[in-house]
Amino acid sequence: MAALDLLLAHGYDDPSDLQYNDSQAFIENSGDMAGPYILLEKIGEGGVGVVWRAEQTEPVGREAAVKVIKAGMDSREIISCFEEERRVLALMNHPNIASVLDAGTTPGGRLWLAMELVRGEPVTGYCDRRVLGMRERLELFVPVCHAVQHSHQKGVLHRDLKPSNILVTEVDGKPTPKLIDFGIAKALSPAADGSASLLQHTSTGMVSGTPEYMSPEQKGGVQDVDTRSDIYSLGVVLYELLTGRTPLLQGKIKQTSPDGVPRPVRENTARRPNSCFTLATEETAAVAGVRGTPPRRLGRTLRRELEWIVLKALEKDRDRRYASAASLAADITRFLNNEPVTAAPPSKLYRLSKLLQRNRPACMAALCILTVLTAGTVISLLERREAVRQRDTAIAAQATADLALAQAAAALASEARAHEAAQAARDGFGGKDEAEVVLWVHAPAVARLVQIIVQQFSIGDRARDSSPTPVGTWSRRIDNPAPSLGVQGKPPCI
Repeated sequence: MAALDLLLAHGYDDPSDLQYNDSQAFIENSGDMAGPYILLEKIGEGGVGVVWRAEQTEPVGREAAVKVIKAGMDSREIISCFEEERRVLALMNHPNIASVLDAGTTPGGRLWLAMELVRGEPVTGYCDRRVLGMRERLELFVPVCHAVQHSHQKGVLHRDLKPSNILVTEVDGKPTPKLIDFGIAKALSPAADGSASLLQHTSTGMVSGTPEYMSPEQKGGVQDVDTRSDIYSLGVVLYELLTGRTPLLQGKIKQTSPDGVPRPVRENTARRPNSCFTLATEETAAVAGVRGTPPRRLGRTLRRELEWIVLKALEKDRDRRYASAASLAADITRFLNNEPVTAAPPSKLYRLSKLLQRNRPACMAALCILTVLTAGTVISLLERREAVRQRDTAIAAQATADLALAQAAAALASEARAHEAAQAARDGFGGKDEAEVVLWVHAPAVARLVQIIVQQFSIGDRARDSSPTPVGTWSRRIDNPAPSLGVQGKPPCI
């Protein structure tokens, strides 16, 4: 039976007439019953209800979280919201969303809702306490996006996504995030453009959501709030997971514009995530410490792809955000797998770098093979160059040797001819002394030399010498020395 029907069944003909009075006051305490659940201890409290840890007595014994409306909060609008939460939770069937178990009214007439008890802690506190690195935080955030996508597919907008509504518990030693508190969630209907827009709205002037995490359009101005509002809230949670702070300063978030929207939410652009670690301070060191990364390295990690993803989710213009939570999860998965992300138009060089990172082992093997081939080619070229040099040296040495051999042969031939001439001269002189033969053989050259010397001396001595020996006489004697040697005629030419 629906919670509203249960309330009417307890004697309330018109829920709009419900008013709190002392005669109906019934403050739940530990040990009281809410249907088949025994209330054990308070584990949380909100503006509308109190959450108890309870134990189910029948039909099975198990622990649960029971949310009970506070006394005095039983107006028609609150009851309607409570009924809406029960209805939308009943639509969910996802491992990362806390499931609804039962609903009813307390003996005091207040509505209660039994849900799966999530023994966990907010996602930011869980990550910090276990000093999870950036990769582990992103891997934990992806299922949250899938849970939000599931709620959107069921036609439900959460409207209050924040770390305290994303609890992390461990199942079989594996961290599992759980999305809770659909207290201000609303049903969606298909809009004209195919997106899901909000069917129901809160009363005028009410802020639905937590200011630090709500989108610019969630409060004021825009009436057709759609699923992209939850995308903005996911972006804020992701920003805080990575940097340890929200994009907008909490102290200034209360400054509102005339339409009621926090001024920084509407006017300011989110700081780039890596700029949070530009200055080395105790705060940045502490934030980097719980992430197991030095501040400078953390700042470098938050550049490029991660920065593109976060800032796209935090776009003021919802048309520039991710179209769905699944798209955000897909881009984070691409980043984790070293694939190109869609958050920014990547260049060919960027795509190539991601391809190399994604296939690092194969690329390293190919690089090693290429290095070996290149080294082999270089060595072969050097060896060929040395072989060519040695060949050219050998050819030059052979040519030098051939020239020397030719010169030696020519010298031997000349010596042979000279020997033959000398022999012929000796034969012609009838066995004269060898010195005389040599003198006779070279007589023409000697005669010419003597003639030149005599001419030089005769020029200077002609005036002084009254009876010089005629040059012609010397010439005739030199030209024909044979008679003095007892040989007739001119010497033979060699």
